[in-house]
Amino acid sequence: MLASYDYEGLKHVSKNEKIIALAKNALKLYNFEEIQGVSMENPSFELKSSEGIPQLFYNLRICYIQGRYADVVGRLVRLEEAIGRYLMYCEFRENEDAQGRIRIRYNGRKTRKWTFEKIINHHEKHHLNYALFTNFEAVFKPVYDDKKELTKLYFSQFSTKTTSYEKAIWYYLCKSLGTANNFVILFEKLNNFYKKGGKSIGNLRNKSILGHGLDGVSKEDIQEVTNGFEEFMSNLEHLLEDELTFNMTDPFDDINQDIKLLIQKG
Repeated sequence: MLASYDYEGLKHVSKNEKIIALAKNALKLYNFEEIQGVSMENPSFELKSSEGIPQLFYNLRICYIQGRYADVVGRLVRLEEAIGRYLMYCEFRENEDAQGRIRIRYNGRKTRKWTFEKIINHHEKHHLNYALFTNFEAVFKPVYDDKKELTKLYFSQFSTKTTSYEKAIWYYLCKSLGTANNFVILFEKLNNFYKKGGKSIGNLRNKSILGHGLDGVSKEDIQEVTNGFEEFMSNLEHLLEDELTFNMTDPFDDINQDIKLLIQKG
């Protein structure tokens, strides 16, 4: 059971209360009822990401070990989104004030200061466009309506690409700024909307039960789209640790080790 991280099964077969407690804790981490290392209410975007992304990474690895390949696809899409948002935050962070807020200029008139998390999660997406143009004006070509409201942002170096597809903003922003090159190269392999040709992780997800279809996802699909899953995960783990300085310690392996010690003690 431990080899496949079957904490639900372990919880029902073990009679050791300490083992049951560890299994329950593992399930809370696995289902993101808790993020390890984040105990405060309303944690910052930076803290939540730096602790949550590693947890999601190891969650993804468990899905692969358990043979739940549709879930692997879903986790890969969500993991790229989370990392991409963090990389975008790292660019904005250079312009934060002492309170962690970012300046947003609207049509040269009014100005606001919002946190990155408020900008990225606001239901009115034009705030993100204004924030991007305010802080990275040289990277974009704006389009205005007859009322001089910003309606669309094109990336200057990519004449057909706009910010309308939020999942790809981090990629084209980092490409334009010449930053996060190793992440850019790694995720290009997963996405054919970055470089056309071959399968993409997005297409697999959309056609699967986690997207909009009923197509199956096989281990071979995962190997093909990642160009070797184990190597992809190893490269990503090193990037998260070395370039973003995340603590890449697997909480599930730590829990497994504690359970093994309890079993050995009888």
